[in-house]
Amino acid sequence: MFLGEGGGIISLSIDRQEIIDAILSGLDAGAWTARCVSLTADRESLGRRLAADIGRGVRTPEALERGLARLPLYGALDTVKIDTSGKTPEAVCGEIARLGTCV
Repeated sequence: MFLGEGGGIISLSIDRQEIIDAILSGLDAGAWTARCVSLTADRESLGRRLAADIGRGVRTPEALERGLARLPLYGALDTVKIDTSGKTPEAVCGEIARLGTCV
């Protein structure tokens, strides 16, 4: 999730629209413009990333199945989608920055 214009960034892994709506309804929308961004990846890329995390011990093996199962849920969200497959973090940041005066 991404909040801009005098705001900041909230980085959460949210896959349900009602959670996003609840968070946004509690904010003072008059003070800024809120933009919600979902960083997505294809199954292969996400699987590689999760497997690497599991190998480093920062995720449990169940994270792979859980992460892949949640992937389709992001498509239903009312968010800007940025596919991170095969992109560097710098390239993804550039795409976010090009959304407007958000960073």
